[in-house]
Amino acid sequence: MAEFIREIRLPSAGFLYEGKIPEGKVTLRAMRVSEEKFLAGAKKKNFYLILNKIFSHCIESPKDIDVENLILEDRIYLLVMLRVISYGSQYMMIHTCSYEDCYSTFEKLWDLEKLSVKYPTNTIEPIEVILPSSKLKLKLRMLRGKDEQDIQEYSERIKGEEGEDVSYSYRLAKRILSINGKPPNNIGETLSLVESLVGIDSLYFRDAIDSVDIGLQLSYDLVCPKCNRKNELVMPFMGSEFFRPRRLGK
Repeated sequence: MAEFIREIRLPSAGFLYEGKIPEGKVTLRAMRVSEEKFLAGAKKKNFYLILNKIFSHCIESPKDIDVENLILEDRIYLLVMLRVISYGSQYMMIHTCSYEDCYSTFEKLWDLEKLSVKYPTNTIEPIEVILPSSKLKLKLRMLRGKDEQDIQEYSERIKGEEGEDVSYSYRLAKRILSINGKPPNNIGETLSLVESLVGIDSLYFRDAIDSVDIGLQLSYDLVCPKCNRKNELVMPFMGSEFFRPRRLGK
């Protein structure tokens, strides 16, 4: 029997929210039909806004949580735990083998409650890095939910060349808090800086971000039952089985 109200602990441990989420503890209740109706009309373009509504409805405490200000790692964890509380922890996914000479599909039953979660031992911002080529000293931050919405709107607004991911540079630029101790004047300044970085500086920048290793472990190795080769997979959360799970055995 599912627990329909549960206290959970966010992967950030509450370090980033000025004491408004002590120890990262949140009381979450299961979704009702009144929230499911939002999911029924969900599309990629409005999914962020729908999640905000559902989070706001289903978080019982603390009451004054700004869901848009939650870091992405916390939002993903909330999403997964909301699924667990509402429908149970078993999640059946269909995977496709990544090898071109195979491409077979196979099912895998996951237990979402058994996914590994990493927590920080102290504050995780700012993230400091010195770029080896330019010698720039940067302070970086984690992305929030509202940043994801901004990045999506930027991607829809700016048309790049064929095959170009216009959000790539913008996503990095959004992370910059200061350059050589001074806050940037605007996003245009940080975007210009990011675009000008040489490869080794870009590598150090991305490694600094990756050094903050918190949240759910979403990458796993699975062996294809047909070709017996290892596949590196990232667990998706947009499939129908996540939000509309079928009863096992049906």
